[in-house]
Amino acid sequence: MSVEEALGISTETAMEIVERRWPGWARVRPVLRAVDLSSVRSWLRCGDARKVGEVMHALAWLAATDGDDDVEAATVVAWLMLPVAGRVAYELRTMSPDIDSLVASQLWIEVRTVNWRASSRVAGNIAKSLRRNIVRDAGLDPSRPATVEPVLWPDLTECVLSDCQGGPVDPEETLVAALDWGVESHTIQASDRDLLLAMVAVSASDPRHRSPRRPLLAAAGLIGPQLGITPRSVRRRSRRALDALAEHAHEIVEFFEPIAS
Repeated sequence: MSVEEALGISTETAMEIVERRWPGWARVRPVLRAVDLSSVRSWLRCGDARKVGEVMHALAWLAATDGDDDVEAATVVAWLMLPVAGRVAYELRTMSPDIDSLVASQLWIEVRTVNWRASSRVAGNIAKSLRRNIVRDAGLDPSRPATVEPVLWPDLTECVLSDCQGGPVDPEETLVAALDWGVESHTIQASDRDLLLAMVAVSASDPRHRSPRRPLLAAAGLIGPQLGITPRSVRRRSRRALDALAEHAHEIVEFFEPIAS
């Protein structure tokens, strides 16, 4: 299961709501007129930071119970935050076998109770509160840092980063963004993204698999028993997903070009 599946909000569901409700929302909050509805997530990721912040604040007001209390707006905000939620679930995957459900439930709470009055940076606040509250409810230290140091799939890395000359590149953020693109474009499934992230985490944390000369698929022998499937199944699923992403490598480069410019 993924956070998306646990939450029960697919891209198709969210886009149906966007197409049906956005014009009405934009009449109430005119800043929403600036959004390219054909690719909402990409616009929010690559658009002007100030404008993106204003749009997310408007959506948060619509979604909050002490704002416009619009459940469908909350559904869209939760969908927009799914990449972040998936990353939180991945970081906290050892905390509970039901981590996807825990993250999905807490995400909905954060969206419906976000303090839109206190700050305009609602997306960042939701992201921070999501992880902090899950960890705190488990009786752990909310300040505990993530320890993931991912190593990207070499062939894909070369293509994705070839045009990124605008400064230092965070490999973890690049990996998550590339996999999110794959899910949003229906190139891979959400479960494929989660599997690849888990394999990267295992490969990064096991000293035997830290060398970049060792293939990512070598982690299959370790991740298979954790997921209750055979290493052969892990290799087959992950290779299929990586091959699918590789076929769209140039589209992924185009996706990253606004970030690199």
